[in-house]
Amino acid sequence: MYCPKCGQENRNNEYYCLRCGTILGSPQNYPGNQEPFDQGYPLPTPPEVAAAESGAVASLVMGIISIVTSFLVVGVILGALAISKGRSARRVLNGTFQNFYVALAGVITGSIGLALSIFWTIYWLIIGLVIGFFATSPAWY
Repeated sequence: MYCPKCGQENRNNEYYCLRCGTILGSPQNYPGNQEPFDQGYPLPTPPEVAAAESGAVASLVMGIISIVTSFLVVGVILGALAISKGRSARRVLNGTFQNFYVALAGVITGSIGLALSIFWTIYWLIIGLVIGFFATSPAWY
């Protein structure tokens, strides 16, 4: 399905254009207008949903990179960012929009990366203290 406003090609099950946020199809088909979804709080606008979905993907990417770089300070930073971005995306997507579970995966991978970074930091601190202790001990001269 193509967006009538910007011409962006979108999947057939999309309710809004991923580029400009224009609602595709009739407003009655928008997920926020369905009865089970109405939970008494304001519904996110299509641009908010588009931003949250891109934030969900960014969260997953940052989470994966934080696992790979967990032995560096970058792993701590990216892990924390992945958790934060994923949680805010999940709040907007609320389980009814695409990429809700991608945001959840971003939170999980960010948590794993952050935990691994903390583990490696403690590990290297202990190794440094042990080596420093034995290097300065008189028995090793």
